[in-house]
Amino acid sequence: MNNVPLSSVCLSELERRYVLEALDEGLISSSGPHVKRFEDLISRRAGAEHAIATASGTSALELLLRAMNIGPKDEVIVPAFTFASPALAVAVVGATPVFCDVTLETWTLDPVKVAELLTARTRAIIAVDVLGHPCDYDELTSFGVPIIEDAAEAHGATYKGRPAGSLGHAAIFSFDANKAITSGEGGCVVTNDRSLAEGVRRLNGVNPKTETES
Repeated sequence: MNNVPLSSVCLSELERRYVLEALDEGLISSSGPHVKRFEDLISRRAGAEHAIATASGTSALELLLRAMNIGPKDEVIVPAFTFASPALAVAVVGATPVFCDVTLETWTLDPVKVAELLTARTRAIIAVDVLGHPCDYDELTSFGVPIIEDAAEAHGATYKGRPAGSLGHAAIFSFDANKAITSGEGGCVVTNDRSLAEGVRRLNGVNPKTETES
C-alpha cells in the first residue's frame, strides 16, 4: 500500500534567506517587519482589513473566542467531524462545545442540523472549511449568530467568488507544516472588525496602538 501524505513541504532558497535575515537582525519574537509584512499579505489575500499572527491555529481560535467575551454558560456550535482544535478552544475558555453533524457531500456543517441546535445560549458557530472546502455560508449566516470561519486548511479557496477568510465575522488560518502555506508552526486571525482585532492583539501580547493596521 502506498503512503499518500496529507501534504508535502516545499522550501526554497527564498525561505532560507528570510529566516537568515530574521536571525541576523535578531527579530525572533512575535513582532517586527517580517511579521508585519506577513500579516499585510494575509489580510489582503483574505479580503480582511486586519490580520494578527499567532503561535498556532488553535491559539488563534482561543484568542478570538476570548476577544468575543465567550466563556462559561455560553455555547458554541462546532462540527462533529474535524480536528480537535475548535472544540478544544471552546472548552479552554470555559464555554460548552455543541457538536453538530456534517453533510455527506462536503463533510462540513449541515445547516439543517445547526438550526436544530441553536439555543438562547449560542454565542457563535465555528464553521470549519474541511480539507479546504468552504461551508454553506449563505445558510449559516442566515441564523444571525456570529460565524467564526476556521479556514485552517482553506488557503486560496473561494466561496461564490469570495476568498476563504472573509466568510464569517472573523476567521483563522493555520500555518502548520501540513498546510498549503506553512511557517513551520503558526496561525492568524483575520477580521474586518477593528475593535475585535485590537482585542485579539492585546490578548496576544501586542499593543494595538503600536501596530500599524493593514
